[in-house]
Amino acid sequence: MKEAGLRLGKRRRLASAEAEQQLVEGTTMADNPWTSRAVLELDVSAAAVFVETPERTPRLGGRWLVYDTEVWWELPDGGGYQRSVYKPDAFPGVDFTPAQ
Repeated sequence: MKEAGLRLGKRRRLASAEAEQQLVEGTTMADNPWTSRAVLELDVSAAAVFVETPERTPRLGGRWLVYDTEVWWELPDGGGYQRSVYKPDAFPGVDFTPAQ
């Protein structure tokens, strides 16, 4: 049972790394309703909003909406939001600053 849990944890970490790489490469998972949302589906006023620092590379643009249990990234072209692989406790960190 413990080994199955370890394998599941490893698969989740690999999936998170793969999702982050897809963001960096500019591909999206738009066909997956669990990883994308339309612009009006998220309540921005209920989130802590962050932007990338100028030193961050690669810069993805857009805003990062941090909720209690999840983080969403606003696509720079205004096309909606994607679920981020970042956890809420990763913010602000060294790569992000609160939005003005």
